[in-house]
Amino acid sequence: RWKRPRKEKPLANVDPYEEEQRQRLWHYALLLSEAIHLEPRRMVGVRPLCWAYNIGFIGVANGETDGQAHCEVGARILECVPELAESADLLRFHHERWDGSGPLGLTEEKIPLADRIFTVVWYYDSLVYRRLRNEDALRMLYHYRGNALDPTLVDTFIKLMSRGRLKVVPSAQREAIWN
Repeated sequence: RWKRPRKEKPLANVDPYEEEQRQRLWHYALLLSEAIHLEPRRMVGVRPLCWAYNIGFIGVANGETDGQAHCEVGARILECVPELAESADLLRFHHERWDGSGPLGLTEEKIPLADRIFTVVWYYDSLVYRRLRNEDALRMLYHYRGNALDPTLVDTFIKLMSRGRLKVVPSAQREAIWN
């Protein structure tokens, strides 16, 4: 007798925090992009970056501390998926720092804008996750302004936060514009 194939069970080890973080990062990136009047076509790679920035840890040995290793492995993974291949370099560069002290030494405008946007929102989200109050997280962002982070983007993000524009749940309308 023929049996209907079973549906695959969802991965049991999906971390709910990571899923929520991906949502927040994408939402923050959308709002920051809108604030700098970035055209949607220039944001093509940011979404995969927000969703897959840590995918390279799949191929990195436990305890390996080289921050660039997971970037390179992740970029190679994305290169294998035609729809995500454009985002591979963005994944490769997401640890670059405005002052050039990142693993590959890219500086300022040489770092793709999508990576600079991602880095600002990732820093903020990481600081808030460490239980800093919003004001303290923004102070820390300001501290990293000009060395790790693009100063213009930090200034814009801080203005957004001071106006209370950032909410955790993105609206369907905003989401539709950026898809």
